[in-house]
Amino acid sequence: ACDDKGQLMTFIEACRAWKKVSGETPRNISIILEGEEESGSPSLVPFLEENAKELAADIAFICDTGLLGEDQPAIVTMLRGLLGEEIIVTGPDLDLHSGAFGGMAANPARVLARIIAGLHDENGRVTVPGFYEGVHEIEPEIKAQWEALDFSHSKFLGDVGLSVPAGERDRTPLEMIWSRPTCEVNGLTGGYSGEGFKTVLPSKASAKISFRLVGSQNPLEIFRGVSPLTFFHARQASMKVMSCPLSSQAPRPLMTFPLGVDSSDGSNGSLRQRLIGSTGCTS
Repeated sequence: ACDDKGQLMTFIEACRAWKKVSGETPRNISIILEGEEESGSPSLVPFLEENAKELAADIAFICDTGLLGEDQPAIVTMLRGLLGEEIIVTGPDLDLHSGAFGGMAANPARVLARIIAGLHDENGRVTVPGFYEGVHEIEPEIKAQWEALDFSHSKFLGDVGLSVPAGERDRTPLEMIWSRPTCEVNGLTGGYSGEGFKTVLPSKASAKISFRLVGSQNPLEIFRGVSPLTFFHARQASMKVMSCPLSSQAPRPLMTFPLGVDSSDGSNGSLRQRLIGSTGCTS
């Protein structure tokens, strides 16, 4: 994945430059560098909890952001939130031979494919019930600023071998990646995927799916909203389906929020949050 870490140095060099001119930083500053983000940061939360007193702060800045271009700096004021879950469809007790059971036995991979295909409509909108509750339109002034930027979606996509934006058809490319929520399939398993070929019907198939959240979307309600879609297809094929939040560590409270953010309504306040527990699996 393309995820640069050079932004870490912007904070360090800013402090270095300030001290060079003024002799000391204007406030007490703590800098935390952690390299586990792409694997779910399993050590970060325990570290913060164990050192909460020493790390207490009035404000926190996240440096995992980017620039519009090499010669065009930016100040990022919001990040999309994140919800991850895994859908597991189970059929027969063991993998079956397609020559003996093919055509009659229900295939978990086919059921999973229908579930995934049903997560978006033909216009790119997410079909999960209630998904867009809490999604707000950006302010006209902000939208005008974005439209004035020299952003080329063809170059942005062309750099990674793509050409056509695939999000909501009535949205601009910058809205798709900056202000709109998403639903993406991050991984698929099922059947035989090693070298060579085996004619099996898989016993189970699974998909890891992530949602980028904005505004005051409620991740718990979105997680619950996925269940009717999965159960509908599974019931038609008389299969079992389980949907669980993705976890990178031992079960913890279902949601955690940054310090200072009111979580009483379950909203994400346009800040990044992590679904880190396995509590709440549905099957």
